[in-house]
Amino acid sequence: MFMMMNPQHNQKIAAPKWVPKNDEITYFITLCTQNKTPYFGDVIASKMHLSPVGELAQNLWIELPEHFDALRLENFVIMPDHMHAIFIIDRKNQHNVEHIINAYKSALARYAQKFNYPMQWQNGFYKHIIKEQKVYENIAAYIEDNPRNWKKLRA
Repeated sequence: MFMMMNPQHNQKIAAPKWVPKNDEITYFITLCTQNKTPYFGDVIASKMHLSPVGELAQNLWIELPEHFDALRLENFVIMPDHMHAIFIIDRKNQHNVEHIINAYKSALARYAQKFNYPMQWQNGFYKHIIKEQKVYENIAAYIEDNPRNWKKLRA
């Protein structure tokens, strides 16, 4: 069993076993900042330290299900210049993944501007539909390990 972070309490919790349902779609997404600018903070000693706009990005992400009731958040990580996330959407939902991500990106850009935080998104985003348990576990582990591997990936 792998672990994931509970961002509200900054502690590791056991991740539930992922069980795909016919009426749900599980996505892995990556969102990047414009020109890979590290707006969201920095990785120090293998731990992500969020900037004010990084904290805003995290809080708005956690609040997304309040605006999209067919959305269930799973693992995610905010990194200096990007974020990764796994989430599940009910197929019967009228909002598609593009609508949800564009709403999130717009909200973060608006709030960042309101508070005079520098922030720009790269256009578009990466998405992958997860269909197998092992793929889910590998991606979840990749997300969890991202801060530890940050310096290695930059070398």
